[in-house]
Amino acid sequence: MKRLHSAAKSFLEQSHRIVGGKWWHPFECLVRCKPHDYFKQVCNEQGGVMQPYLKDASRGHAASAINGRLKCLSFSIPTHEPESSPFGEIKFEITAHQLLISKEHRTYFADFYCNRRLGSGSSEGSEEGSYQLPAHHITLVVCRHESDSDR
Repeated sequence: MKRLHSAAKSFLEQSHRIVGGKWWHPFECLVRCKPHDYFKQVCNEQGGVMQPYLKDASRGHAASAINGRLKCLSFSIPTHEPESSPFGEIKFEITAHQLLISKEHRTYFADFYCNRRLGSGSSEGSEEGSYQLPAHHITLVVCRHESDSDR
């Protein structure tokens, strides 16, 4: 885990995403893209609360240490405004400050991996409605203090 954390930090520094200890590309929100039916179910059957699910290899790297061990919700940090997402047409946004800079949450590094072909579209050009996800991904776990995920 220390080696992956070090590789992620080096990648961010070498790609100039971190300059002088600060993010070069500041972000204000985290997003969760899902199909319309998912959010309809959340509103109609779950009291408007998204429920965590057991993390598996369908989202992220197959060898991630948290697969099969952690219930969670996946969010991403947008680096540009895509025309569409392979994860769904509805985008839910939450202010990053609400999760990452909070006295009731803890943030942990969980994984760093490369996934060049997730999503549709190509790196050379973009077709209308396609979206090429960034190749390098960092997985962070944000959880409430003293929750099952925090142990």
